[in-house]
Amino acid sequence: VVNAYSSGGMATLEALGGLTVEGSVPEGSAAGTVPARAEVRAKSKVVLDAVDLLRVTESGYVTADGTGGSNLGEIYLSSDSSVEIDGELLGNAKVDIRSAGDAEVTGVVGAGHDLVVEAGTGGSGDVIGDIYTNLYTFSGSAITLIAGSVSGRIDLTQSTLSTGGALTLNAPAGDVFHSG
Repeated sequence: VVNAYSSGGMATLEALGGLTVEGSVPEGSAAGTVPARAEVRAKSKVVLDAVDLLRVTESGYVTADGTGGSNLGEIYLSSDSSVEIDGELLGNAKVDIRSAGDAEVTGVVGAGHDLVVEAGTGGSGDVIGDIYTNLYTFSGSAITLIAGSVSGRIDLTQSTLSTGGALTLNAPAGDVFHSG
C-alpha cells in the first residue's frame, strides 16, 4: 500500500521503464490463489508516469478521494508507451489517462467530474474496452475518449459507459465501435 492520506496528501510514482500496480500472493501459495490488493491512495492527487507500459492489474486499486480544497481527488496516469487498466481507478474529481500508444481499459474507472482517456498522444493509438469495462462519472460531468490523430480507433465491445453529462468519443483517423 502506498498511502498519502493526510490532508493534501499526494502520491507520485515515476518509472524510467514500466510501472505496474499489482498485488502479490504469499510464497508457496497454491496455483490460482487470488493476490492481495495493491493500493495507491492519496487524499489530493495520484500521479503515475512511465516511459514503458503502465499497468494496473485486476488486483490494483488507485484512489484519490479528497474532500475540499484544490486538486483534491485527481488521478493522472501517463505513459510514453501504452496503458492497461484491469483494476480500479476512483477519483473524487478527475481521472486522466494518457498514452502515446494504446490505452486498454478493461476495469472500473470512476470520476466525480471528468474522466478522460486519450490514446495515441504520439499520433497512433487505440482506446480499447471489453465486457469488463465500466467507465462512469456523476451529474454535470463528462467522459471523453480520444484515439490517435494519425491512426486510432475506439473499440468498446460490450463496455459500459455512464455519465450525468457529456459523452465524447473522438477517433479522428479511425472508427468508433460499441456493442452490447
